Amino acid sequence: MTRLFGIAFATTALLFAAGCGGATPATTAKPGLRVAVIAKASLGLGAALYPVPMLVMLAVTACGSVYLGGTVMGRHIFAVGGNVDASRFSGLRVRRIQAGVFVVSGLTAGLAAFMGASFYGSASCVDATGYELYVIASAVVGGASLSGGKGSAVNAMLGAVLIVLIRQSIRTLHFDQNYEWIIIGCAIIVAVTLDQANARLAARRLARAAGK
Repeated sequence: MTRLFGIAFATTALLFAAGCGGATPATTAKPGLRVAVIAKASLGLGAALYPVPMLVMLAVTACGSVYLGGTVMGRHIFAVGGNVDASRFSGLRVRRIQAGVFVVSGLTAGLAAFMGASFYGSASCVDATGYELYVIASAVVGGASLSGGKGSAVNAMLGAVLIVLIRQSIRTLHFDQNYEWIIIGCAIIVAVTLDQANARLAARRLARAAGK
């Protein structure tokens, strides 16, 4: 499990770094005017409100929640995340499931980039640099386990909302923006610590139940 996760994580990080570095000279672009108009459509709520990105976020969250919690494929993802060896011995195609997760993750990231470029009217490969920490923090604060096998699309969305509220609060109160990274880092540490403590507590309960 550790070896496979390490290889996948290292490959993703290396390709990300290489792609950003190689694409910088050639990826400053502006989307079409029609796309920007759709992304900034007020839908009758007022000129200062732009609900389309939020509606897309809610739609993706709903699809993810149904897929993970209401389909066989979603349960397979949780099974592989919880225990790769047990999933393989159970007959699951682990490599195919992992590849599918990476593909869906890439598609959703591409959709987010498309919406961002459409909303702001321009795009560059350096956009959203450093957001990796925000993504990890959102998932962990939302209850996802870094060891795998646990998580929810709805909770991840709520975690992202909480992270954004923390960022906006720091800027509204005119604090040093370095505190933003400190607070988010501490939030990740606390969430991971609580997750590990909960896992150890559950293991002890199972051991006690088995001993009886």
